Amino acid sequence: MKLTVTKAFLEEIMGQYSNGRAFCGYAEQSKIIAIPIPKFYVIVLDHTTLTLVQLDLKIQEKAVTVIPIESIEQLDISGLYFKKIVLKTNHQTYKLIIRPYIIGIKEYQRNLISALERIHR
Repeated sequence: MKLTVTKAFLEEIMGQYSNGRAFCGYAEQSKIIAIPIPKFYVIVLDHTTLTLVQLDLKIQEKAVTVIPIESIEQLDISGLYFKKIVLKTNHQTYKLIIRPYIIGIKEYQRNLISALERIHR
């Protein structure tokens, strides 16, 4: 079962978890074998925090993780077609895949990737 994330859904999540200009996009947990089903996230990035909103298969919020940008120790971005993001904080490592060519939300995905690349530098 594939999730369908729309612009309206991303804007709704962005309105809930950001205060001002923010970037928002869809990501999946990076796994070699998709058993069990990988976790699905909406990433909201603003000036001070990176928020990971975990979704279930019915596209409803399951859990929310707020990461201050200052606590990010390492951020690696790699990949040509699918951007693999490795985000290391003091307590945990997140491995995510952002697909920049999802029909309907391409500009959100590309804006999020460029914002993450600015943090990476």
